[in-house]
Amino acid sequence: YADLYIHELTHDMRHAAGFPCH
Repeated sequence: YADLYIHELTHDMRHAAGFPCH
């Protein structure tokens, strides 16, 4: 669960930074 939660955070951060989703 923690890994998924962190993945969500990093995913949001990537979008904010302008990085691709995958």
